[in-house]
This record gives sequence, structure tokens and C-alpha cells, in this order.
Amino acid sequence: MTLKTAQKTAITFYTIGTLFFLLLLVAGKIIPIIFLTALYLLIAVIYNLIVLLILIIQLIKHNELETFFSILIILLNIPIAIGYGYILIHFS
Repeated sequence: MTLKTAQKTAITFYTIGTLFFLLLLVAGKIIPIIFLTALYLLIAVIYNLIVLLILIIQLIKHNELETFFSILIILLNIPIAIGYGYILIHFS
């Protein structure tokens, strides 16, 4: 896995997550939207964990700085998701 793949994965999940966040802010707490958001979160967590594990294995085998940066890029979505959740819980 390369830095480009990690970037594409992170940007894709960030974009979709931001769209769901904005949809929940605008539409409110509508059950189908909440269900779709929860399903998306489950898929995103599983997919990103798989990518993260592959990158960790690659880092152990090859010890490349590029792989380390790929891991950091994937992990950047975690504080963003926590921030979105905090805003939705406390301000909507």
C-alpha cells in the first residue's frame, strides 16, 4: 500500500463522513439518516482498520518513512470523527 492509496482512502472517508455530518445537521435526527450514518461508520471503521493493519505490517517489514506517513494520514480521520460526534451530540 502506498501513500497515494492511504491519501485516497482518507480523503474518500473524510468526504463521505462530512456529507453525513452536514446531512444530520441540516435534516435533524431522522431515523433513516441516523441508520445510514451508523452503517457508514461501521463500514468505515472496518475498512480503515484493515488498511491500518496492512500498513503496520508493511512498516514492520520494510521500515519505510512513507508507510509511517500513510499510517498518520489514515489516523487523521479519528479526531475529525470524534469532533463531528461531539458537535452532533452537544449542539443539535
